[in-house]
Amino acid sequence: MDSVRTAEDARDRWVAGLTSPPSANGAQGAAGEHLVLHLLRTASIPILRPDPERTWVWSDLHLGDPAMIEAWDRPFRNVRHMNRALLAEWRRRVRPGDTIICLGDVAHFDAWHDDSRLRLDVAGCPGERLLILGNHDIFLRAELAAGGFDHQYAAAVCDTDPLLVLTHSPLRRVPPNTVNLHGHLHGGGSPTRQHRNLTVERTGYQPLRLGEVLAGATGSESSPG
Repeated sequence: MDSVRTAEDARDRWVAGLTSPPSANGAQGAAGEHLVLHLLRTASIPILRPDPERTWVWSDLHLGDPAMIEAWDRPFRNVRHMNRALLAEWRRRVRPGDTIICLGDVAHFDAWHDDSRLRLDVAGCPGERLLILGNHDIFLRAELAAGGFDHQYAAAVCDTDPLLVLTHSPLRRVPPNTVNLHGHLHGGGSPTRQHRNLTVERTGYQPLRLGEVLAGATGSESSPG
């Protein structure tokens, strides 16, 4: 396969071959899966040029969702403890003027409606907030904007070394010389060496500096594992 040399190449190569939702491992409902695919095909997928030392990334906070604590053995006593702990890590690491990227599934669907504090707490956290829409976010665009996520994308490509494709679910096939940063897979690692799983279970329940992620990334192709 021809080499991918630019962020635009990576985006165009991936989108041109997009015939199904990103992941073979998805647990999305039919409606959410259809809408994600529609957005990926039709929405503008931006090229980002982040400062690796002032950009932070993580995924799948699932604030307000008690089921996540037991399902994935999260080290929290209850939902209130989980919400406070995750948002405290956000405030501890991210500074005003930084950018924080969440790769989807910020909170339980009902939490944005039932807990009015949640929007205020998220909106009060520092940094420019960018969200890659996950299957739990897809029908909550207005609530997410009210919660402080002014930038919401179906996916994005980062012009970094190596090039990064940001999605919620892992890509079925990652363009050459490119790494897919994703979430969604709570219970395991990543499909190949070209994927990097950034669910909070994999990041120590804190956002990671993008420079740290890049230092451990590889764009070399490998067979799915």
